[in-house]
Amino acid sequence: MNIAEPSRFWWLRRLKYIAIFLRELSSVFILAYVLFYLQILSQLRGGRTDLLTQFGTAPFLFLSLVMLAFSLYHSITWFILLPKVQPIRLGNLTLRGGPALLINLVILFFASWLVGFLVFGIPLPFGSR
Repeated sequence: MNIAEPSRFWWLRRLKYIAIFLRELSSVFILAYVLFYLQILSQLRGGRTDLLTQFGTAPFLFLSLVMLAFSLYHSITWFILLPKVQPIRLGNLTLRGGPALLINLVILFFASWLVGFLVFGIPLPFGSR
């Protein structure tokens, strides 16, 4: 009995598979983008400014917009998936779906603010003035 070899393009059969594949692929592009920024920071630390001239060019702006889209897609789909994969348990209460997503987004907001505060001194938008 011959068993047919599965196609290499099995993931193109359903839109859901394509979405999952794109989310996973987006992490590779995000890594490359982060490594590029680290290279720029390394050059700046060494006193060189070669790559800084690339920031204002059309290809770099296009690349930045594409990477922003990949990053947003990856983050949004991850945060939608997270409550399904790891629900939040508070004592006997288990939060799934919307409430777990909301808690995760609040945690993300405060973690982002903390990094912004520690690195750039950004105050809370609703804090005392």
